[in-house]
Amino acid sequence: SGAPLPQLPIPEESVIETCAVVPDDREHEVNQAVVRELPDGSPCILFLQGDTDAEDSMFSWRFTRLKASGWTNPVTIAETDNFFDAADLEVEVRNGRTYLNAYLTVGGEPDSQALLGDRYASRGGDIARFTSSNSGLSWSEPVWLKQQGVNERFNDPQVVRDAPAVSTAP
Repeated sequence: SGAPLPQLPIPEESVIETCAVVPDDREHEVNQAVVRELPDGSPCILFLQGDTDAEDSMFSWRFTRLKASGWTNPVTIAETDNFFDAADLEVEVRNGRTYLNAYLTVGGEPDSQALLGDRYASRGGDIARFTSSNSGLSWSEPVWLKQQGVNERFNDPQVVRDAPAVSTAP
């Protein structure tokens, strides 16, 4: 809400009331939040949300940003199958336009080394880039950067700023 917080220590109720962006309840648990600053100085958040108790759970990669009127309604970018998949968000300015690049871990199949019934066996999967050129209102179709192979899963993509251009990604 932007209201100043009271002196430390801050009671939990004050933190929730003043700082909560997305409700985190049993049906909408939040994980893997990535916070970035947009060129206008306002924050934006990429996060994973879903119900970890549901059988055959699917989780949503979602995006929200702070505007003068408050946080925007979160937009779903993609779905994934594990609450511990990871992502990174890049804010890129090119030719005076802002592009948001969300690098998301999506999908994932247990490999031959996985223990039967291991709920974390599907963590990781393919890495895809989704791009928005309209401040996160809508996102492109995925550009697949790495796709899993036999006994191979990818997780925890990280954007390395100012790195030498050696990528062969599309």
